Amino acid sequence: MANGITPLAKWARANARIRNEYVFETISEFLGTFVLCLFAVGASAQHLYMQETFLMPVFGGVFGLMIAVTVFGGASGAHINPAVSLALAIAGELSWFKIPLYWIAQMFGGYLGAGLAFALYKDKLCGSEIDGQPFCPASQTIFSPLPATASPVGLGIADQIVCTAILLLAIMSAIDPRNMKVPKYLFGIFFAFVVSGVSFAFGVNAGGVMNPARDLGPRLMAVTIGHDFDLIFKRGTEHYWLVPLIGPLVGATVGALIYIFFVGSHLRDDEVPEPAATGGDWRSTVFIPKAIPYQASQQQIPPQTPIAANNPYGNGAPYQNYNAGGGVNNNGYIRDDGKPMPRQIY
Repeated sequence: MANGITPLAKWARANARIRNEYVFETISEFLGTFVLCLFAVGASAQHLYMQETFLMPVFGGVFGLMIAVTVFGGASGAHINPAVSLALAIAGELSWFKIPLYWIAQMFGGYLGAGLAFALYKDKLCGSEIDGQPFCPASQTIFSPLPATASPVGLGIADQIVCTAILLLAIMSAIDPRNMKVPKYLFGIFFAFVVSGVSFAFGVNAGGVMNPARDLGPRLMAVTIGHDFDLIFKRGTEHYWLVPLIGPLVGATVGALIYIFFVGSHLRDDEVPEPAATGGDWRSTVFIPKAIPYQASQQQIPPQTPIAANNPYGNGAPYQNYNAGGGVNNNGYIRDDGKPMPRQIY
């Protein structure tokens, strides 16, 4: 096996590869959020069943996040969070055209991930309670990370704004090539620690969710399987489901803007390649993708580039392996099929 390309992988890349970046990035966001909510709801179900330490739901969720970022980060950036996608679009790191697709995929992934976790634990949690009932009353607490005794809605929204702003500060610093340069292979671990720290410090007021898809998707699944709408979406008379929806979206935007104006704009550009590396065109970012004709892309391939025989996709095209990733480190986003390479966020 050379460079991780097995015969089966080579055949799949040549014959089963999804060429449309909007499609495969949407699938990636769906699967990433599916994995996150599968772990998060599964950990909450196990905690409810075993009645052990409260750390179990926290670590279950963040380890699911670590796996999702590691597995799907190279395809879509593994945002797995509508608030993150919105903030990165505002910052110019994501095309606005992808926002609706990402949001739908994230919500649906959270919905089905929570459903599978419930199905795996239904017998353990419900026992005799499922006699003739389409749902299990004891399981209503596993879907939402919000505490049973919740704070007022206003305080909860403020809590989520602060928590998600901190999350976005960490994300923006990690993807900024001028900052501390978190290695890509450590992104999953880095963000797992960030989310763990925020949850440990600010988990009482609103559950430290920071993710509308992680909260709303499982809530919808809870109603689908038969739980009472008011019990799932309200705390008393207050519509508490708005807390993990509004707070993260506002907080992510605030965090991204704080980083851009008070940190990113003051960093040195010494170690970032000059604009000439991308033809001097700012549109080479994915904010407005710069399509490069196939013949033009051939002219940009350096002399030392492996020839077509070394192309792992098996389609006979000249192949350039840009290990540097997205952004200005990828000279023109050359891809062997002549289409622009989507930027990898994290």
